[in-house]
Amino acid sequence: MIISKKCSIAKHKKVHIKFLDNNTKYINAIKKYAPQWETYLQFKFVFDNHPDSPIQISFNEERVHHSCVGVCNCHSTKFPGTMTFGFNDNTSEESMRRVILHEFGHAIGLKHEHQHPDCPIVWNKNTVYEYYKTKHSWSQEKVDRFILNKIDRNDTRYKFYEYDSSSIMHYSVKEELTVGNFAVPYNTQLSEKDKKNWRSYILSEGFIPNLTSPCGVICLPPQPYDNFE
Repeated sequence: MIISKKCSIAKHKKVHIKFLDNNTKYINAIKKYAPQWETYLQFKFVFDNHPDSPIQISFNEERVHHSCVGVCNCHSTKFPGTMTFGFNDNTSEESMRRVILHEFGHAIGLKHEHQHPDCPIVWNKNTVYEYYKTKHSWSQEKVDRFILNKIDRNDTRYKFYEYDSSSIMHYSVKEELTVGNFAVPYNTQLSEKDKKNWRSYILSEGFIPNLTSPCGVICLPPQPYDNFE
C-alpha cells in the first residue's frame, strides 16, 4: 500500500459527496460499495449533495474512470468534479464494485499498487506501450507515469506498506505484458492487506486525512483507471 500524506490532516467524522449528474443505477451502486471503506477509515460518507462537497462525482460516456488522490481542491481537466465514472448499460455489477472501490481508494489518498517500489513485475516495455496505445490511446509518457514508473521509496510524500498484488489499487496485469509468467487478475474486493494496512496507518498516526476541506499544499494529479473491460 502507498498512502499520500500531502493533504491537510485533521480528525473528521463526515465526508460530504455531491453527484454532478443524475443516474439512479450508478448512484445507488456508489452508495452501496463506497461505504466498504468506512469500517477502516472511522468516518462516514454523506451523500447529501452539499455544494462544497470535497468529493464531486460526474459520469461520462467515454469509459474513463479516475479520481483525484486525496482531496486538495483538485478537479479533473477533462470531466467535471473530482471523480468520474464511465459506466454503461453493459457494465456488470462486479465491474462497478471494482472500479468504485478503486476510485474511492484514490479519493482517500491511496496510490496505484503496481507502482510500489517492491512490485516484482518485469515489464515488456515495448509490448506495454503498444497495448495501451491501441487499447486506450495512451502516449508513452502517460504509460510511464501511470504504469511503468515506480514511486521512489525515499519520497517523503508517501507512507509505504508491504506490496500487495491482491490490492484493489493494483491494475490487472496481462501475462503477455511482462517478462516471465507474472500476471494479476482484476481485483474486485478490498484485500485483507488493504484493510489491515489502512487501519494500521490510522491507528499509528492518530489521525485520518482531512476530506472535508481543501488543503493548501501539493495536490496530486487525477489517477486514471482506464483498463476497463
